Amino acid sequence: MSEVTGENRRAKALEAIDQLTDLPTLPSIAARVSGLASDPDITIQELKKTIIIDPPLAAKIVKTAGSVHFGRRLPVKTLEEAIVTIGLKNLIIICNSIGFFQSFEKWESHNIDRKDIWKHSLSTGFLAKSLEMRKSGTSSSNVDMFLVGLLHNIGWLVMDHLFPEAVGILLFLAETEDEWDIEFEKEYIGMDHAEVGAIFLKKWGFSDEISEIVRCHHNPDASEKLAFHSSLIEISATLSKHQTPLEIGITQVNDNFPHQLKNTKGDIAIAEMKMRYVKNIEQADTLMNYLVGWL
Repeated sequence: MSEVTGENRRAKALEAIDQLTDLPTLPSIAARVSGLASDPDITIQELKKTIIIDPPLAAKIVKTAGSVHFGRRLPVKTLEEAIVTIGLKNLIIICNSIGFFQSFEKWESHNIDRKDIWKHSLSTGFLAKSLEMRKSGTSSSNVDMFLVGLLHNIGWLVMDHLFPEAVGILLFLAETEDEWDIEFEKEYIGMDHAEVGAIFLKKWGFSDEISEIVRCHHNPDASEKLAFHSSLIEISATLSKHQTPLEIGITQVNDNFPHQLKNTKGDIAIAEMKMRYVKNIEQADTLMNYLVGWL
């Protein structure tokens, strides 16, 4: 019998991802809205015609537009009013979020609490977008940081689908160990969730940029051109108010993330950032709680 090594596990993991055929499918309405949004000449009427054929989605958009987050004094009565109130960028966020939630429903959940993953991913995405705007001028990419935040832990869903027994062991370790270590994932899977997610996203058709940020979000220095973005996701995931048992905190704030921290190490840096970015963190958590009500 041949010895099972980390290299063997990695090769088997790569093969399993490569042979994955039952890829999630983004609901057609969400995909069409995102596609239309790239057209600079898109009209409200065209968006309405696309959305209105999905009554549950249309109802959620109208309800969202009437929420306190958009400062409406009068109730939103029509889908046209809702689209104008929300704005194109927020409309894409809503459609993408719902689309990704729904697209993984055909995969059975073995060990991972998907609602926990989505809560953390949503809050990370909103916070990453907020902090990116706060650090304006540092970004040299057109990557949507909300989308990257939404996808950064997708590797856990893929691993739970392909390697449920190993993920069960990892969850047990997460409950019994004082501190989570990403090396556990490499030992039992052959690679960590960040790399699994990056490989899967490329197979799923996402850009090299998104894939690279996901791959490097626990090791920003490994990215040549997108180290700031990778660091932004790492910090946003750490500062998110909703944590899963499998989250990995930072031991050192990466130099690619612009900051004026007195101390950049571990818990001290995290505590200072939580104070400095408290409004951003609270807003991200509020928006997450609103959207997660649709899950």
